[in-house]
Amino acid sequence: TQKQAMRTQRLRLLLSCAALVMLAICIDLVIATKKHASSATANGALPSLWDKGMKEAPKSVRKALNAARKEFFKGKMNKAMKRVDKLLSDDPNMRNGLFLKASFLMQLQRPDEAVTIALAAAMQGNQQDFEAWQLAGDCYQQTGDFGRAATCYDKAAAIDKNNAQLQFSLGNSLNGLGSFDGAVAAFRRAVTIKPGYYEAWNNMGTAYMSLAKYAEAIDALRKTVQLIPDHPTPLLNLAIMEWRVCEWDLYEKRQSQLSRALDTRLKQGKDLMTPFHSFEFGFTPKQIKDNAVAYSKGVMDRVAHISLRNQELVSLHPQRPLTVGYLSATGFTNTTTTTRAISPEFAMHDRSFLRVLCFSAKPSDGTPERKEIEDGCDEMIDVSNDGFESMTVKIRNKAVDVLVDLTGYTINPKAEVFALRAAPIQISWHGFPGTSGANFFDILATDKIAATPDMTDQFTEYLGMLPVTYLHTAHKLSRTEVLQPGAQEAMNRKDFGFKQDQTIFCSFNQLYKLTPNLFEAWLEILSKVPDSVLWLLKFDSSAPAKLRKRAELYGIDSNRLVFLDMLPKESEFLAKGLADLFLDSPVFNAHTTATDVLWSAVPMLTLPGENMAQRVASSMVLHSHSAPLVVRNMQEYIRMAVSLGNNRQRLKRLKTALRKQRTSSDVFDLPCRAQDLGRLYMMTAEVADANQGDMMHIVVSQRDCGAKSA
Repeated sequence: TQKQAMRTQRLRLLLSCAALVMLAICIDLVIATKKHASSATANGALPSLWDKGMKEAPKSVRKALNAARKEFFKGKMNKAMKRVDKLLSDDPNMRNGLFLKASFLMQLQRPDEAVTIALAAAMQGNQQDFEAWQLAGDCYQQTGDFGRAATCYDKAAAIDKNNAQLQFSLGNSLNGLGSFDGAVAAFRRAVTIKPGYYEAWNNMGTAYMSLAKYAEAIDALRKTVQLIPDHPTPLLNLAIMEWRVCEWDLYEKRQSQLSRALDTRLKQGKDLMTPFHSFEFGFTPKQIKDNAVAYSKGVMDRVAHISLRNQELVSLHPQRPLTVGYLSATGFTNTTTTTRAISPEFAMHDRSFLRVLCFSAKPSDGTPERKEIEDGCDEMIDVSNDGFESMTVKIRNKAVDVLVDLTGYTINPKAEVFALRAAPIQISWHGFPGTSGANFFDILATDKIAATPDMTDQFTEYLGMLPVTYLHTAHKLSRTEVLQPGAQEAMNRKDFGFKQDQTIFCSFNQLYKLTPNLFEAWLEILSKVPDSVLWLLKFDSSAPAKLRKRAELYGIDSNRLVFLDMLPKESEFLAKGLADLFLDSPVFNAHTTATDVLWSAVPMLTLPGENMAQRVASSMVLHSHSAPLVVRNMQEYIRMAVSLGNNRQRLKRLKTALRKQRTSSDVFDLPCRAQDLGRLYMMTAEVADANQGDMMHIVVSQRDCGAKSA
């Protein structure tokens, strides 16, 4: 029906996509359609302002403004703009003229110009017109300047305290800033004013997801699904949330619903989800890539209005040193695994051929890791208050040759900056384990096991294959507590509720990487290894009861599932070293967790899959010189786990070997891995220079880096 079509269109305009739990991902805070619809019109600010202003305007002005509006929507944009400009030349303070010009500019995807005019309108006459501030906020939001957008929405909301739309827009801006508590409060005010506001319920759910408040997120998302049961976006968000608390009663139904929804969206040339979440649902490599391509097209559309994108880039500077810029959307803060993993690496680059700049899209958190990065790069540039265009200009002004994205489609992504071509060569590394689906990344830095040569059709980028795992880690430098004599021996299993002589299987992966089939395989392993236990981390208070109930139904004593809280940093790896065998998750491997486990000297059993996110653990295991516990199918996975679980002497030998080898392992030799990465940067520049900007796949050979670091 027409009503349903309008509802679907409205949802497409206003719903945000899912947030990644504990990470700040909230995309499509959408204030404009991809077909040049005006955010002002969509949000309702302009019609109210227009009606108010037209009543006050002289008849001749009303006639001219109406004529301009009709011309514009008939496609006569230049004629309409000239008519408005003529009116404004006669009266620069004509508010309706300013409103109309700002609206035209928004529809032409020129928000940077529109915001100046909208602010001028807001400052004219009676500043109690909330709509003018709302329009300015919409303009700022479209430029990616969420801070100024929030300020404008705050001013508007202070004038009209019962406007649900304003609270919704404010919540979206705060989400974009990563201020999730504030976003929740704004969305809560919106639904209090308007209980059926399904867009606000959905976005409240995604904000709760980013705060890891699982129960609250599920409540908000179930309310959304009740209000609009047939739309895939809230259904996707709800499934993401249910996975994180092991709510599997509708697992197969959700899988089927989402696969159909994804295929439907792809046929329309649209994405269904942020690319990171596509790794969670067992989609095919083609589905994952096609979703990423459609998503990246949306990124391109969001910056299509910025003329900077079409300007000629400065070519590579042939002289050394090559200038490499690292852009961190999370601001190199200690809240992310990437920062903690590579904080010393910036200082390790060879300054005889590399100059290292760091661009921080968040303010400093003052942590030692952030300070180490500041000291390790040649210059730290704060771009936390910049929109996409000004951020791009700052990077270009620094003459960056190679720009490296450390975040990808995870936390607070800044893909728009790369879409604007901030540097001649652009590389995705470390933060995102798959294709961007975009033509604005030239290279994906990976390795030959995580992404084999026969997988190249899964990527829109060329592959830069590093000789050892691409997932670098500083554990050898920063987590030396496990190397202290007697430290591991001082840890007592009884202190954690384990018996001294039982086999401890473990998985420290987030629970969303667990599936009903994998959990059943783990229960089968427990049934065949007497007196064994499975150690999981308590990411959510409700998940243990659900998993224990499934264990009892399978015939396994639920007490054999041991859930422990997150461990303090100073003892985390020593405690994890008490485990005997780590059971990896095939649908979405352990990544940073894999480095933690191997550094803790716990053997890891993994089953590689078809996409990169399913192969990272295999790369870690095979490059770490540990036992090659990499199997080919789930039957082998179960057999290997059972065999090892029933042979504690063999497990002990494997653990001892890992403990002895970890300091000499290539995986943990960060200075050497930094050299590999630097050579990749130089090779990409040489290839681009030789081929007039064209790129190709690059394989970095393994070299002797000299004496292993202590």
